[in-house]
Amino acid sequence: MEHEQSTEQRISLLAVGHATSLTLAISFALCVGFDLLLPEHAMYGTWQKLLPGFEWISWKSF
Repeated sequence: MEHEQSTEQRISLLAVGHATSLTLAISFALCVGFDLLLPEHAMYGTWQKLLPGFEWISWKSF
């Protein structure tokens, strides 16, 4: 009977957190940039209808 060596590798929670955060930050920046460059195709009108209290980029929203 041979003993199989199991090599258990764990995924770093820190790496998953950083990758997820980076993905969300990049997608957010792309969405805002797209909305500012092409306002006729922007999604903010839809967000205003779907999300109560939603406000597009303004000083008040910060």
